[in-house]
Amino acid sequence: MDEPARKAIHTVHAAARPHLKDPYYEADVHAARLADTAERAGGSWRAVIAFAGQAPIGFAHGCLLHQADPYTVPGGTFRIFDLAAVPDWEDGQRHIHDALFNHQRAARAVLHVDHADHDFRELAEAWGYEKKNRSQPYGGAPVFTVMTREKG
Repeated sequence: MDEPARKAIHTVHAAARPHLKDPYYEADVHAARLADTAERAGGSWRAVIAFAGQAPIGFAHGCLLHQADPYTVPGGTFRIFDLAAVPDWEDGQRHIHDALFNHQRAARAVLHVDHADHDFRELAEAWGYEKKNRSQPYGGAPVFTVMTREKG
């Protein structure tokens, strides 16, 4: 991932998540997690960054899941690791999501939504996502609602 993309994602992340106070969302933690995710995903990592003029206003990123993941289906599964937009552009999140997922060779998307973020969970359900499970990726991380959506 190049430096302008990393900077744009961090700028949007900071502006989009002031209501989520968990240390998991702090800038340094997010930066490390983003770099690790992109590196571990290798060639399947993809991102979409939306701009209004020169200002970044939203992003989404993810990668293909390995066959061993419990949410993988025939045809492939794309895990959206993060999706956010600055407050004045939140209505554009669906377009950012679709710009990322619709161009993947995957039949399903998996999205982990912070369980405390009721508004975003409801938004994902309106986009066709269904709640499947809860997950806590590691001790100290928030609990996430695991949601899936089939392409089509």
